[in-house]
Amino acid sequence: MRCSRSSATSNGRGADERRAVRQEQSKPLLDDMHAWLLRERETLSRSSEVLKPINYMLRRWDDFARFLRARAGNRQDVQQAQSAVPAPE
Repeated sequence: MRCSRSSATSNGRGADERRAVRQEQSKPLLDDMHAWLLRERETLSRSSEVLKPINYMLRRWDDFARFLRARAGNRQDVQQAQSAVPAPE
């Protein structure tokens, strides 16, 4: 998995370097996922059971992707980003 490699290659680096690694390795994956969710949503009927979780994710996309922007000097920003998306109701 790319995200695992991202963590491995960023160990021992400064906060700005870790953010750069996240941007380089994780952002393209998230961009692809976001585009896919938007495309899939357009193909679904309004009664589809999958539509609700897709809409849930898209409404919270900025919070979900916040870890890409987090400085994470002491990992507090990343932890806050991870907790920003509440569990589905």
